[in-house]
Amino acid sequence: MVLRARERLQQKAETEFAKTGRGDGGKRFLDVSTIRQLLVMRDHRGLGEEEIEKSMGLAKGVVRSLGVRGVVGDVRVGKVTAEDSGLYG
Repeated sequence: MVLRARERLQQKAETEFAKTGRGDGGKRFLDVSTIRQLLVMRDHRGLGEEEIEKSMGLAKGVVRSLGVRGVVGDVRVGKVTAEDSGLYG
């Protein structure tokens, strides 16, 4: 059962990836880097859900699906500098 569910999700993600950039309503499946960027935009830069979704090409409701600030966040060990992936600053 778990493997079948994973296969279905993988098929949906592959279909979405193949359609990227074709005006299909935006991405729903995100990689870790994209999630991190989204969290920085929301939690550190104070951007709204719609603004983030539009600028990143995400489907409506993707940002909200991660929950309110504090449920999912960008956690780092050590000092964060402006050079960290170009996301801060």
